[in-house]
Amino acid sequence: MAVFRPRPAVPVRGAVPALPAGALVLTEDPRIAAQVRLRTRNDQVRIVCTGPEAAAAGPLPWAEPAMLDGLLGNPPAARHIRVIVSLRDLCWPQSPASSLIALQELMFLAARRLAADDQSRHAPSEGTSTAPRATGDSLAVLVLDPLKGGVPHPHSALLTGLVKCLRWELPDLCAYAVVTDAGALDLALRQLADESTRPRGLPVVHYRDGRRWEEHLVPAPAGSLGGGLSSGFGGTAARPGVDDASVIVAAGGARGITATALRGLLRSARPTLWLLGSAPLEQMVPQVRALGRRDRRTYIADRLREAPGTGVAEAGAEYDRLRNAREALRTLQLMKDHCGASRVHYQTCDVTDREAVRRAAEAVHRTTDHVDLLINAAGIGGARRLAAKSLDVYRRVRSVKVDGYLHLKAAFDHPPPGRWCSFSSIAGLVGLPGESDYGPANDMLDLAARYEAAHRGRDELAICWTMWGESGLGPRSAFVAHTRRTGHLSLLSDEEGQRLFLTELGAVRPPGQDVVCHLGAAEQRSLRDRFPDLPRPEAFLDEPPEGQRDAAGASVDVPARAGRRPPTRQAPIPRPHRRRAKRNGRSLQVSWELDLSGHDYLTGHRRGHRAVLPGALAVELAVQAVHRLAGAVPVTTVNDVAFRAPVALRPRLARYELAASHDPAQGDVRVEICSRVEHPSAPPTRRSHMSADVALGHPGRPVTGPPLPPPRTGNGRSGAVARLTGVFAGIDALEHTPDGVIATWHIEIPDHQRKHFERMRTPWILLDALLQTAAALPTPGALATPGRITAVTLIPGDNDLLLSDRHPTGLRLAVGADRSQATATAPDGQVLLRVQGLRLVP
Repeated sequence: MAVFRPRPAVPVRGAVPALPAGALVLTEDPRIAAQVRLRTRNDQVRIVCTGPEAAAAGPLPWAEPAMLDGLLGNPPAARHIRVIVSLRDLCWPQSPASSLIALQELMFLAARRLAADDQSRHAPSEGTSTAPRATGDSLAVLVLDPLKGGVPHPHSALLTGLVKCLRWELPDLCAYAVVTDAGALDLALRQLADESTRPRGLPVVHYRDGRRWEEHLVPAPAGSLGGGLSSGFGGTAARPGVDDASVIVAAGGARGITATALRGLLRSARPTLWLLGSAPLEQMVPQVRALGRRDRRTYIADRLREAPGTGVAEAGAEYDRLRNAREALRTLQLMKDHCGASRVHYQTCDVTDREAVRRAAEAVHRTTDHVDLLINAAGIGGARRLAAKSLDVYRRVRSVKVDGYLHLKAAFDHPPPGRWCSFSSIAGLVGLPGESDYGPANDMLDLAARYEAAHRGRDELAICWTMWGESGLGPRSAFVAHTRRTGHLSLLSDEEGQRLFLTELGAVRPPGQDVVCHLGAAEQRSLRDRFPDLPRPEAFLDEPPEGQRDAAGASVDVPARAGRRPPTRQAPIPRPHRRRAKRNGRSLQVSWELDLSGHDYLTGHRRGHRAVLPGALAVELAVQAVHRLAGAVPVTTVNDVAFRAPVALRPRLARYELAASHDPAQGDVRVEICSRVEHPSAPPTRRSHMSADVALGHPGRPVTGPPLPPPRTGNGRSGAVARLTGVFAGIDALEHTPDGVIATWHIEIPDHQRKHFERMRTPWILLDALLQTAAALPTPGALATPGRITAVTLIPGDNDLLLSDRHPTGLRLAVGADRSQATATAPDGQVLLRVQGLRLVP
């Protein structure tokens, strides 16, 4: 799944100015154009505006490639393109304004010019290789968007999706995009400049309420391990499937991957089907019969002989249309044979024609008062390298996806379908070479699914398909053979594609899980190569420390959603094949074998001479388990945390297991760490070491208290038994007061551990410091080991790395005399972490 999470903004390179000298600035808003002009000298940047004032004069001339010669001129040594757009006042759903469409086309043409210039300047001579792009060239997109509910307006994808594809086609170009809710253009421009210094993960980031959010690819909920062709399930629970009473509308459903997916669905039901396609199939029956079984070469030869003057391309296009019609007619007959002729309908409908879609919807609504599932899968391919892609093809590919979606949305909105599933593409999620038109159009479908779910309460899903090897656009072209040669993508079989479709269709997803993608080994490898700084999955549950990979150094595949894993450089936890999942009614239980012995920094937390896992780490593991089990839902509270026995870092006989169980009807996730000891001379024993209930829900308002008085200089750990070194030795200036104890906390995380700590879900090092500070209170008979915590309250997204970077002067720790309340507070008084009802081991 694709989700946005906070990620620290650590500079790794020099900044590129937001408005560098000689830049070409493209915008659709005259107000932005005026502000940019005020901020730059007249000769510093060139500004082109596609706004309403320019459009009123007639057709937009800058949509023509010839205009780019005048705009770009002779390529300078370092070229910079900036695209700035405001989507603050847009409604949804609505078609993109002509000025925004013109802006995207101009951005595409400018990028195509860069690609063409590269080819001409660096075309290799015989025996030489292509030279890289000149250092310092950049293309940056700035989207001003309110980010309502954390979701950008879907129209932003027309620009940001293009940036994703440019990262593949122009790898030496500094290409990135910032979507920000900043109210002032100056602040937004500073964020754009800052982003040029960041690591190279996926090129689109959000700045929301001043915080930087980056797109992550995370494992699907563990519930998707079940399911099958007749009753798939994913997410946190199974949902009612399609039955004989269901009504399904499928745009583009008479052939390709949509028809194949539907055939899998029909194995367990006989629904009413309405298939929408652009071909007038009834009129084409005589021509299809005449086609017979001729292949492409034979048909073209026959046409050239029968109709002198017919071109090879024209005859080939005729064959393609007839072949597609033959496939659609065969699909319709198979579906009628299964469901009954009266249950299968075909409507000739070009989805780019608003009136045609409206008429098709009226035909459906004349026979039924509801649509249970609408599958939006219409699309055409135009994969071609950027420098050779024509604007006409670009427009056709975009129109089928973007206009088609919006026309279907308008025609089937009263009443809306019970479920909506868009067939999107991995090209929209992460970009692909050759897909500078198809990628942005599909990215809009992804954002539309998120926006519909977040703001209109609709049940909408976008599946970002990789390439199908037997059905769909790929096998109709040479792209399958090209894919096999390059190894960029996996090739799904029809059977696997059907299984994945049914898995997703049966999933009940928590909020924010509306875009899913299935990544095989080829996709993982491609993403690692193209985006080396792409955030990786859970720090403890999805990867071991260095040196704990298999003998060949390869990643071990662990079933995530329908047998796929997200990209990761390393293998999952040791013995990943021992992860188990089972269902008991609606409840799902998942367990992992827990072995953290290779994380050497954990030896800095010792009890006597023995390294033991901090109790706070158990809270982190619990939250990681929740995200693997229930998906990317926010966690604000961990309740009833019980510590029954220490967990050794390097046990001699015991094996530890982390288990999580979730019943959607109950809400909370129960997490437990247990050990099993097997000895040749004694029966095996099982012991519970820790348990907690993790509450699922959206973050509330941060708790704010009065700023704490600064503690006096000096430190002391009078009651502490644990020996702390490394990242655990962050407590300073500890002081006893009449109300309890106060201290400061700050840590410096070494550079080589930053990637590890940025994947943490909680500030568990800070939590451990708070517990150790509480242990400094003199309590007769109590060790510095927590026994039970009533509740730990967190701010979702915060972890130790974020907090230590954000507050370089440190945080204030305060523990009440009775330990009923303990807090970690920012200098401004914001409570970042709260512990209630702490009891130490008696």
